[in-house]
Amino acid sequence: VDLNTTTEGCSVFGKDDIFSPHTNRQYLFHITPQIPVHQSGAGTRAVSVSVGKMDIVWRGRFGERGRIQTGQLKAVIPPPHELQVTLSESPGIVQLERQFPISITLSNNTNREMRLRYQLERQPGAGTLWCGITNETLQELGPQECLDITLNLLPILPGIQAIGNVIFIDMLNNQKRYPILKLGSVFVSHDY
Repeated sequence: VDLNTTTEGCSVFGKDDIFSPHTNRQYLFHITPQIPVHQSGAGTRAVSVSVGKMDIVWRGRFGERGRIQTGQLKAVIPPPHELQVTLSESPGIVQLERQFPISITLSNNTNREMRLRYQLERQPGAGTLWCGITNETLQELGPQECLDITLNLLPILPGIQAIGNVIFIDMLNNQKRYPILKLGSVFVSHDY
């Protein structure tokens, strides 16, 4: 994904793509693997993958062409967490003092069963409160399986508020704890 253009398709560097001598620019690109990490054989170790080559082409002051091509670029993909917790659905803007749902996807990246229990905790000074059951055991989650859960929040302060402070506990693995401090954020408005 090219991160060097605006949503309108214009360059972030302006309309002129001309470099003065001795100037430099940094271009950003987001590379997404074609094979999901949990299917790439990563297991519990980091994996090095080839992400391709970079080909840079330009024209000089008198129209002469220039080109640089790199060798194969490699990226190291860190091993996945045993339990991956992802905020899969959440509104971007919510109204103050109106309850709203969020969806969380839990991914078991281990080769063993997990029986998870969650605890929802309130951080002092937080702008949201958890609504509903705050301590519940979920169904068993098999190896390399995912589970979606829905939780509800009540925003009590306006502005950008963090969504988090959830602890997942694996009841089958010596009560191993997976604290999640921040899943994402939401903007709380008075008059949405």
